[in-house]
Amino acid sequence: MAACKLMEIVYVDSPESLESAIQIMEQETTYLAIDTEFRREDTYFPQLCLIQVATQNHVFLIDAINIADVSPFFRILTNENMLKVFHSGRQDLEIFCHLMQGQVAISIFDTQIAAMLTGYGESAGFESLVYKLLKVSLDKSSRHTNWTQRPLKEEQKSYAVNDVLYLRPLYEQMVKKLAQKGRLDWMKEEVVSLETASFLIVPPSEAWRRLSLSHPTARHLAVLKALTEWRETTVQKTDTPRSWLLKDEVILDIVIRKPTTPEQLRKIPHFPWDDMLLRDEVFAIIQTVAEIPEDELPALEGLPVLSKSKQNILEMLKLLLKMIADQLDVNPKLIADKEDLVLWLSAEEPSARPAHTAKGWRYDMFWKHAQELLDGNTVLRIQNDQIVIQPTV
Repeated sequence: MAACKLMEIVYVDSPESLESAIQIMEQETTYLAIDTEFRREDTYFPQLCLIQVATQNHVFLIDAINIADVSPFFRILTNENMLKVFHSGRQDLEIFCHLMQGQVAISIFDTQIAAMLTGYGESAGFESLVYKLLKVSLDKSSRHTNWTQRPLKEEQKSYAVNDVLYLRPLYEQMVKKLAQKGRLDWMKEEVVSLETASFLIVPPSEAWRRLSLSHPTARHLAVLKALTEWRETTVQKTDTPRSWLLKDEVILDIVIRKPTTPEQLRKIPHFPWDDMLLRDEVFAIIQTVAEIPEDELPALEGLPVLSKSKQNILEMLKLLLKMIADQLDVNPKLIADKEDLVLWLSAEEPSARPAHTAKGWRYDMFWKHAQELLDGNTVLRIQNDQIVIQPTV
């Protein structure tokens, strides 16, 4: 079993102790491992309950319930000279981005992304990586505990400590593996989105993308967009869960059934019919969309239809993608998905292709070879019972 260095555990539950903890963090010469615990069962925005931070010698448990204002900690998050290590940190960073009113944390490293880049699967879990790489079995019994309760139980504190205590040696293992594979630059590319507010905070106008609607018409899409944007805006103002206002399945049912009178809303399963204000507001949205002329409806988003010959080329690209992903020991979806392939192949000019296919490690590893295959400068051949990529010259 891998042993972690003995650390001083510091419980931070006052503005004064928070400032003292931050001053110690600011003296750190290596990096900080960070995690959060939060509650989201009865709110729209996650309620931050605890921030865990591990330095070389300390683990700080910052009580975000007892400390009303944790904003002094934000100067750690925005310090470009201090590396902050998370595991699957998108939700943690989303919470901080919201609390910082759209400002983002910078100088980020995510060990889950590093694991994907080094062959540990599409979404490697923290516990499984700690076990595989550090030979430590973590107790996850407090995973679904109530983090708002005070005082915290000892098992809760132990759980919270371990999440950053073992994140430090995990990070060091990941850096070594990335360096061995020559993929440190890949990692820098991947974390750019985690340092971008538009990636972390999705605007209400884009909320419709969370729901899946089969074969929608333009009118369907317009109703879906209108209802989800209204719901998202409303629940953000009231800080309540989406489902408390209107469940996803209710919205989808409304879109499909296209009620033309308020009374028809009563037939929608689980629609809150007794809420007269909500009923009137929902039907007003439906009516407004119904009055939009056909030529003003939002365009349907869909993949271009490929010709028969390009469909055959698509299958070749899929094979090339799988071969290269196998060689790199990564999931093919990490490099490209079907949408990427279709959009790239259907573009009439190279400039019309998705921007992310023309630069970065994915271009060097895959898209460049895809272009060479398309141009006839490389071919796929069978050699010794293996499919290989060979130049034509």
